[in-house]
Amino acid sequence: MPKNETHLNCYKYGWPENLPRFLIPFYAMTGGSKSHRIKEGYWKEYSPRHNLIYEGEFKHNKKVGEFKYYDINGKLESIKKYSNAYWVWITVTIVLFSTIIFIWKKRKNAQ
Repeated sequence: MPKNETHLNCYKYGWPENLPRFLIPFYAMTGGSKSHRIKEGYWKEYSPRHNLIYEGEFKHNKKVGEFKYYDINGKLESIKKYSNAYWVWITVTIVLFSTIIFIWKKRKNAQ
């Protein structure tokens, strides 16, 4: 990191915030753990030679919004936009599937 810039990166420890209880087993099975280091907030990642690699916002260890990537000379190489729509879709699918199974079993037992 350049010597004239303050260190803005910070890790939070534990489960991502707002993780529904029923998703904790899925999170743990996919590599998450109670002592997992979670990127949170605005990040600037630097190479060992103090060149900026990328900068952008993390929310619950996921890239959100606009990320700027730089080449080895520090010039802007590309800009990518990230959203959490994929994870929202996965969560909604799991909830709907679980609800359908619950209703189906309840009807089956009622007959």
